[in-house]
Amino acid sequence: MLYGMQQNIRKLAHPIRIGDWPHLVCPVCGVGGLGVGNFAHEHETGVKSHDEDPTDLRGRFSLQLVCGRASCQSWVILTGDYTTDFEPVTDTFIDVWPMLRVRTIYPPIPVMDLPEGLPESVRKAIVRASALIWLDPLAFAAALRSAVECLMDEQGVLVRHTGGRARLHDRLETFRQAQPVAGELLLAVKWVGNTGAHETASFTVDDALEAAEMVEVALGVVYAKDNSALLARAAAINAARRPVPRPTG
Repeated sequence: MLYGMQQNIRKLAHPIRIGDWPHLVCPVCGVGGLGVGNFAHEHETGVKSHDEDPTDLRGRFSLQLVCGRASCQSWVILTGDYTTDFEPVTDTFIDVWPMLRVRTIYPPIPVMDLPEGLPESVRKAIVRASALIWLDPLAFAAALRSAVECLMDEQGVLVRHTGGRARLHDRLETFRQAQPVAGELLLAVKWVGNTGAHETASFTVDDALEAAEMVEVALGVVYAKDNSALLARAAAINAARRPVPRPTG
């Protein structure tokens, strides 16, 4: 079960049928849903036709998504790999449909829900990393590690050490003393990010999304919403055993 990250994002980690396109939130306005607009694809041969062998077509695609919010209507452009899948309907007829594997999204859609109050430097680092995840999960892991560095900067955690800048590992160990849950998660992300330096490492989009989920949970802990007023209201209602007037002013 995902903590808060849009579960629909995970659907883009594998080839997806265009008719089953998931609901995604516009990265420009952050409110509207993205609807499917123009779709185009090309076959690798440039001349191979659908009639030759419709079950063995492959190439590249581009897809335009459009924000459904009237005051936005921004475009989001996706590109990637195109293949086909099929299902026999009768002995002489098969149903064929396009299957799309996303490689790029622009503007990038953040792969995690970001809490209110998140410093701009951390938000920008996460959005920058999100642009990499579909094409190069290893590069995403390394970029996400940089976002964790930004978070440590914003938290004022041991920026300098004797002889130079403190190692991220040491900073996270210090941070974990004050924030054990978030620190544990971010330390794991640091280890995952280290794999970004090893191009031969086996690291999938699913692995990258798991690391993103860890960061999302950690940020939710560090920048937890202040619910004190609501908790005070609940306590007052429980004490009175009935609705009580809301405070004014």
